[in-house]
Amino acid sequence: MTGIYIALNRALDASLRPLDGLNPLWPLSVWAAIMGVAAMLIYKYTSSQAGIKDAKDRIKGHFYEVFLYIDDAPVIFGAQARIMLNAGRYLLFAMPPLVIMVALFFPLFANFETRYAFAPLKPGSETLVKVALGQYSDGWQQEVKLDPPPGVQVVAGPVRFVRKHYTGGGEGARKVAGRDYEADWRVRVTAPGRHDLKLTVRGKEFTVPLVGAGGPRPAPYATKDLGTALLYPPAVALPGGSPVRQVEIKYPEAEFPVGPWRMWWVWPFLVVSMAAAYAVKGVFKVEI
Repeated sequence: MTGIYIALNRALDASLRPLDGLNPLWPLSVWAAIMGVAAMLIYKYTSSQAGIKDAKDRIKGHFYEVFLYIDDAPVIFGAQARIMLNAGRYLLFAMPPLVIMVALFFPLFANFETRYAFAPLKPGSETLVKVALGQYSDGWQQEVKLDPPPGVQVVAGPVRFVRKHYTGGGEGARKVAGRDYEADWRVRVTAPGRHDLKLTVRGKEFTVPLVGAGGPRPAPYATKDLGTALLYPPAVALPGGSPVRQVEIKYPEAEFPVGPWRMWWVWPFLVVSMAAAYAVKGVFKVEI
């Protein structure tokens, strides 16, 4: 599953690469417009358009009923109940396309979150590289090694410790649900671009990309945890059979540039996608 998701995000990365040299508002706007039009088509062909129109017409009619019989309490209460009933019908008719859109568009949202919410590391900046083992073995502290490539220097570490995971519950009721055996390094980036960190764990080698300025999309996690992988698409998969549960690289947070303002990328995305959707609403004759 994680491998398929990584391949999908690599395809998305490739589709955005021709626009890398532009202001990020342009590639975001292109995809937002495409998704706005696609959302309108999905809504039209996966919802009950007749049912939505009927529910909306009934809601409007019952609102008129409230205003026309403003002095008749039983009529008003009955009209309000029917408004709520038809609002529920409307939501039922509209729910299937919304579920489909979330499933189809989620990979792109996750890709944009790592692309625009995290910043590559500038030369001279430092960060943490965290390697978490999900399996214990005697002498595990000596089994995890980091070999930095040219362009990356180890400043400190490794610092080795055990991190406990607890179950929920009140104070005194929590129990240890699991343990990570973690080794952390502080590294400094000395050159721009992508740098492949070579990690050796129990004699097995693999690489994880650390992204400097001008490099590709930062991927803060390489992980076996499906939930984390879905939210933060990894650039590489961890090797099968490896005791490593997760590798985390701490990237600084980024703010999306829109003219003189800085904001979360979601806001301009919503504005452009909704504008595109409403621009084609009449063309496709969509009832929403």
